Amino acid sequence: MANVVVSEKKSSLLTNHNYLLLWTGQSLSLIGDYFFLATIMLWLIEGLAKGQSWLPLATGGVVIASAIPSLLISPLAGVFVDRWNRRGTMLWTDLIRGFLVTIFLLETLLVHNPTILLPSCFAILLLISCGTQFFLPARVAVVADIISPEQHHQAYGSLQQASYFAQIVGPSIAAPLYVLLGPSWAIGLNAVSFFVSFLVLLILRIPKQEQRQQKEKSGFWNELLEGYRFFIGNRILVTLLITGMIFMFAGMAYNAFEYLYGIENLHIRDQLLGLYVACYGTGVVIGLPITAALAKRLSEVKLLWLFLIGHGIIMLALSRMTTIIPGMICGLLLGFLSTSIFISVRPLTLLVTPRTLIGRVMAFETPMITLASLSGGFLAGLLASTALSNFHAHAIGLTFGRLDTIFVGIGLLTIGAGIFARLTLYPAVRAFRAKQERDSSITAN
Repeated sequence: MANVVVSEKKSSLLTNHNYLLLWTGQSLSLIGDYFFLATIMLWLIEGLAKGQSWLPLATGGVVIASAIPSLLISPLAGVFVDRWNRRGTMLWTDLIRGFLVTIFLLETLLVHNPTILLPSCFAILLLISCGTQFFLPARVAVVADIISPEQHHQAYGSLQQASYFAQIVGPSIAAPLYVLLGPSWAIGLNAVSFFVSFLVLLILRIPKQEQRQQKEKSGFWNELLEGYRFFIGNRILVTLLITGMIFMFAGMAYNAFEYLYGIENLHIRDQLLGLYVACYGTGVVIGLPITAALAKRLSEVKLLWLFLIGHGIIMLALSRMTTIIPGMICGLLLGFLSTSIFISVRPLTLLVTPRTLIGRVMAFETPMITLASLSGGFLAGLLASTALSNFHAHAIGLTFGRLDTIFVGIGLLTIGAGIFARLTLYPAVRAFRAKQERDSSITAN
């Protein structure tokens, strides 16, 4: 594996000026994103697609529109991210996304025809996600450059904590303010958040010793194939990918129907819907420091497979809930159990990936995860709108409808992902670390 050069001395993340700048900019940008996404979802449910038989497909389409660029753009973006200056890549993607959202804001203020606004919602989500395919791999590499390896768990976990804190704040405030003010305010806030993130990144400095030497380019397709060959030949990356694909195939249905499930099955009023949705993020924010502490005592993989199985069990429990309080408790537990993914996956990826291949490794991983997500989200949306649209059945003393039946399937697949991780990823990581110890022992002697 490539040597890692880190400029910052070993210290608390709170004393790392570069990381604090990055974390602050990302936190503000993420809050804007979740305001925006929650408002778009509510706008569809209560306005643009209200009462339509295809509403479940429309809500699922919000997630799918955000995910499609992962299939089309991400495989190619990885090569450019490995070639370009990573901080510069983050800067120009923030700037472009800010201008695109500003244009969308002007459209919502001037146009009131749902047949125009509905496709425009999907289009802006698609375009924003295109920029994200360049931004996120660059961010992973920048964090690795400014943070020492032993702090990777804490650093990437902290960014996820910021993401889910934004998920708490965004939906919680978006729902009541949408009722009072409509959608335009949230769109404007998202535009401002991109520009603020851009300004913060301007201040960020990557130390000179962290700048990568430009290697001789061997051609776009050769560089792309180099990354793919490395990924396919690495057992840990492949098993992480398969585990993630199983989990995301199941989990995308939950993301697509989270709001709709709250309304139809948990019977939550619009004003309280954001509070229910925010419970998942609250569980993540509370759980991340606990899971990070557990990672020091147990292996990342052990946490991963145990928490995935627990996640599936709680999802089965949520499928039986019919009121807001039990639903919120399940949401909190689901968020808490998801933290093992954030604590484990990215550090394990960096453990086995040379710095010069980070963009291309993520370029292989991202579209495959997205393909699984799109398949799960599309299948769930299709079933809810067609075969299960009027589904009502009784079995083993329980009643099943369209959305809770889908949630039962989600729970079972997530349990399967945990079992797969235990049987495959666990021995692969253990063998890799044993080899590292043997190599270190030989070098020392």
